[in-house]
Amino acid sequence: FVVVAPVPSELVLLSDVLEVLRSLGSGKGKRVLWIQDWSARATGAAGGSAECIKAYYDLLLHGLHSVDPQLMSEVAVRWQGEAILSGPSDYWTSVINAGRQSSLEAIRG
Repeated sequence: FVVVAPVPSELVLLSDVLEVLRSLGSGKGKRVLWIQDWSARATGAAGGSAECIKAYYDLLLHGLHSVDPQLMSEVAVRWQGEAILSGPSDYWTSVINAGRQSSLEAIRG
């Protein structure tokens, strides 16, 4: 069961922490929190600064662990950037496959 962390912004909101915990708590089996640091940097979230993005997610994780340490002890946290760099071939294969399923018009929105 995978929950995607919110896109970073200037503030870590309590409502975001609670929503992530609610989503993680509703899952069955192995729980994974997907930290989308790579995408956030590519899209310019939080100013596109790697340091700001990391700080946002560090604060989010601190909030999650502070509010519900029991639940978070059962959650695997995966950073997108680490996952990409640990298996770049698999990553690019998944990107290509995702591209095959989406039209350029749909992506442009």
